[in-house]
Amino acid sequence: MSDFSPGQRWISDGEAELGLGTVLNCDARSVTILFSASQETRTYNTRQAPLTRVMFGSGDRVLSADGWQMVVDDSKESRGLITYIGEDSEGNLRELPEAKLADTMQFDQARDRLLTGQVDRNDWFDLRFRTLHHYQRIEQHSALGFSGPRIDLIPHQLYIANEVANRHAPRVLLADEVGLGKTIEAGLILHRLLLNGRVERALILVPDSLTHQWLVELLRRFSLNVSLLDETQSQAHGSANPFESAQLVLASQGWLFANTQRQEQALASQFDLLIVDEAHHLDWSEEGSGPGYRCVEQLSAVIPGLLLLTATPEQMGIKSHFARLRLLDSERYHDLERFKTEESHYTEVARAIDALDALPGDPAARADVSNVADDRDSQALLATLCNKEASRDQQDAARAQLSEALLDRHGTGRVMFRNSRRHVGGFPERRLHLVPLALPSAYRRVVRRLERDEDYLDELLIETGMDHPDVLIYPDAAYRELSNDPLNGEDWWHIDPRINWLLEKLSDDSEWFRQRESPGHCPPPGNRRRACRRAAGARRLPRPGVP
Repeated sequence: MSDFSPGQRWISDGEAELGLGTVLNCDARSVTILFSASQETRTYNTRQAPLTRVMFGSGDRVLSADGWQMVVDDSKESRGLITYIGEDSEGNLRELPEAKLADTMQFDQARDRLLTGQVDRNDWFDLRFRTLHHYQRIEQHSALGFSGPRIDLIPHQLYIANEVANRHAPRVLLADEVGLGKTIEAGLILHRLLLNGRVERALILVPDSLTHQWLVELLRRFSLNVSLLDETQSQAHGSANPFESAQLVLASQGWLFANTQRQEQALASQFDLLIVDEAHHLDWSEEGSGPGYRCVEQLSAVIPGLLLLTATPEQMGIKSHFARLRLLDSERYHDLERFKTEESHYTEVARAIDALDALPGDPAARADVSNVADDRDSQALLATLCNKEASRDQQDAARAQLSEALLDRHGTGRVMFRNSRRHVGGFPERRLHLVPLALPSAYRRVVRRLERDEDYLDELLIETGMDHPDVLIYPDAAYRELSNDPLNGEDWWHIDPRINWLLEKLSDDSEWFRQRESPGHCPPPGNRRRACRRAAGARRLPRPGVP
C-alpha cells in the first residue's frame, strides 16, 4: 500500500491524459485525487490504486503553475511533500513546492514514464509476458484455425484445408462430390487465413438460393460475422461503396452479375480472397463469355486469392472445365487445344504416379515413370529412388518429390482437389429406393390417345418440339403441353400423385402457416414460402373425386 498525503502529486497509469493529480484527502481504505487540468475527481482503493507518484530528479525540467520553468538541482521532503530546488530560465535559484507544479504536465512518452517511475508492478509484467508466450505458441501450432470451428474431424476436409491455407495466395478449385463438404473446406480455409493474417477482407459469391445457408453456416460453425449485401443494403449506403462496409461480404451471384455499377465498386474494394460457389454455372466459350464469367474474371484479376467450388467440374464439357482453370491461372491455362492434348495423357501420368509405390523393385514400373518424367531433375530423382544402395529415407524423399513434380508439371494437381464417395470413407452410402406410383387416369388417357392416333402424335411433336421418347416416357410433360385440350381440364398438380403428400400436408393451410410463423419458429425462405402458399391455394381447388 502506498502512503498518500494531501497535496502530493500523482498521475493515473491508465489515463495519463488527465494530467497531474492532487491528493485531496485519504484514509485507510480510499484516496481522492483531483485532476484540475481535466476537471475530474476520482476516488481509488488505496491497496490497488493505478497511480504513480510524481517525483523529479536532478536535471529534470519542470513547469510551475505560474508558467515559469526551472531545472531541478536538488529536492527536500517535509511531511510527505516534496519541494524542488533549482535555477529558473533567468539563472535565479528558486524553490518550487510540488503542490505548485503545473496541472497540465503529462507523461505519455515512454521515456517520461520510465524516468518518473510510472511503471507496472512485476506481477503484471510477468502476466503479460506469459500471455504473449501463450499467443506465440498458439499461432505457431499446426492446428491454428482448425480447432475452433464446430465441425466433425473428417480427414479429407482437414487435409485440403491445410494444404490450401498454407499457400500465400491460394487459387484452387474445390471439386468434391455432393455432400463431401466443400462449404466446410472453404470455411476452414477462410478461417485459417483470417487468423494467420494472410487475408483480411473476403468476398463470397453464391447462388441466390444459398445466401442464407452460407450466412448461417459461417456464423454457426466458424463464428464469422458476414455482411449479406443486396441492392437494398447498397442503396442504404448512399454514394459510399457498399463493399467497403464490412471485412467479409456475402452477395448473391444473380444480383452482382447483373449490375455493372456494383461490379465496379467490388473491383475497387481491394479484397484479399474471392470465393465463388456453384462455379460450373459460369458460362464461357472461345467466342465469348457470359456476364457471370466476365465478372468473376475481372475480380480474379485483381484479387490475389480465389476459391472456386463445384461438385461437377466437367458436367458442361471440357471447355467449361478449362474455363474455370483459366480463372485460377491464366498463364498456365491459356490455350484450349493444348489443354485437350495434355488431358489425353493424364492416364499415363496417373499410371506413373501409381507405379512409384512399386519402385525400386519393379522394372516395368520404372519404365512407366520414365516415360512421363522426361526432364533432368525428375530423372535424377528416379535414379535415387531406384538405387538399391540409397537409404530408405532417401528413397521415400525421392518418391515424394517425384510425385509432386509429376503433379506440378502434368495435369491440374496443384489447383484442383476432388474427392469421391468411392475413395472417402465415413459417409453414409447412397442407395436408390424406388417407390412405384400408379399412373393417374388422365395421364393414361393421354398415352393411349398418342399410341392410337399417330397423326395426333406427329402434330404434338411438331407443335411442342418435344422428342418422341419424351412424350411416352414423361406423360406429365405431354399432359401439360395439351393443356388446351378440352378433355384435360384439370391442372397437372391436381392429379399428379408425386405432390399429393404436399397437398395433404397443406389441407389446413391457414393453421399450418399460423403454427410455423409463431414466435420462436424460423419461417421458410421467401421462395419456398411462396411455393407453399401456391400449393396451398391449389389445395382449395376442386380435385377429381373430391366433393
